Parts: sequence; C-alpha cells; structure tokens
Amino acid sequence: MAILEVKDIIKDFKGLRALNKVGFAIQQGEILGLIGPNGSGKTTLFNIITGFLCPTGGQVLFKRKGITGFKPNQIAGLGIGRVFQHSSLFPNLSVKENLVIGRHLKTRNNIFGSLVNASAYRQSEKGLEQKARELLTFVGLESRCDMVARNLPYGEQRELELAMALAAEPELLLLDEPATGMNPGETRRLMDLVKRLQEAGIAILLVEHNMRLVMGICSRIVVIDFGVKIAEGTPEEITSNGEVISAYLGKSKNDAKS
Repeated sequence: MAILEVKDIIKDFKGLRALNKVGFAIQQGEILGLIGPNGSGKTTLFNIITGFLCPTGGQVLFKRKGITGFKPNQIAGLGIGRVFQHSSLFPNLSVKENLVIGRHLKTRNNIFGSLVNASAYRQSEKGLEQKARELLTFVGLESRCDMVARNLPYGEQRELELAMALAAEPELLLLDEPATGMNPGETRRLMDLVKRLQEAGIAILLVEHNMRLVMGICSRIVVIDFGVKIAEGTPEEITSNGEVISAYLGKSKNDAKS
C-alpha cells in the first residue's frame, strides 16, 4: 500500500510555474529517490509535502487521507518527519538534550498533562531520556551522549539530526540532501543507517546529488527537470534513460556513451 501519494502537484510563484502536475507514490518501507538538476523543483516539492508551502493545484495524501494545506506541525504529528539540508540542531546543548527535545515533539501533550502531577512528570522525563539513549545507540552515537552538539564531527551532527527526526516516530522520513559536505567514509555510514531505517519499516523520500548514494540504496527513482517529471523507474532504468542523461549532462544518450 502507498504510504504517500503526490497527485498532479502544481506550484506557481508570481506567474512562474515551479512544478507542473508532478505525481508519484511511495510504498510502505520503500526508499524512493527524488533527483534533478539544481532549480528543478525538488525542495519546493518537499516543502509542499511537509506543509511549508501550499500547492496551486493537486493534492497530497498520507495513508490515503488528504493532507494538502495542513500546517507543518500537523503533518509531523501524523507521522511524516524531515531532515533539512541545513542544520536544525541546538548547537549549545548536549547530544542527549537534543534528542530529548526531539522526543518532546512526540509526547508534548502527555508532558503538558503531567505538569499537574510531579510524579507523572518525572516518570515521563525518565522515559524521554531512555528513548533518547535508544536512538543514540541506533545511530551509533551512544558514546557521544554528553558531548555538546557543536563539537561533533560534521557527519555525526547529521546522524544526530536523523536521530532527532526519529524521536518523533515517523512512518515516512524526508531526507533533504543528507550527504552534503560528507566525506566518503561518512557517506558510507549514512547509507548503512538509511538501510537500517528501511529495515525498521520506515519509508524514505530522498533528495540527494550524490548519485552513488542514490543508486546504491533507492529501489526506485523519480526525476524532475524544470518542474516536470521526466522519468520514474529503477536505478538501472534511470541511468539508461536518454532524457535523464540530457537533463544532467546536456548531451544525448548516444553522446553520453561515447
């Protein structure tokens, strides 16, 4: 069953059409890549799915229910998480404290209700810390628990951001260029982590310029160019698609082979 359906999305900005009837679906537990040249509309589409922008036309469905026009916090509460291209850490807090804050997003209603009961509040806080430690173990940062976030190596900062997104227990996770700035070793760690997320049952929509990463972990790939979907298929189908080669390299399929 499709966990997310993007249907004929249109987005206009002051007469400029940034997206033109883009559509695709993500299955439960699938890793779907979304690629395209710079300025093709990928981030605009991410912002529509997560509620930061309203589409001019079309609709977004999550688990067969329309979420078009929902606010970002409502969409996050439904089970859609996002890791942004730019850092969203609290740099002066510890690694564990960042995770506790992320977990509060999932349990905020229970926490507010516990404020009238000191015992219940302490129990809730204990549970938050336990969950934070479990997530740090999952992403391989358990030994960094008390380190200030800004002192982590860059790759580990990105892993912490992933852990923060996971703290809200998403069923679908949108990753916006997570490998940007990573060295090859950090990229391999990221690939392994994303695969483990898939094994845990989380569906992933991945925007990324690192084609080795995309081709290595995605079961299907959607390609957009100038706001239009030009291809969809397996990595093998995408790498042999002449229109995709032209969009990226500015040459024909036959030229690209020579």
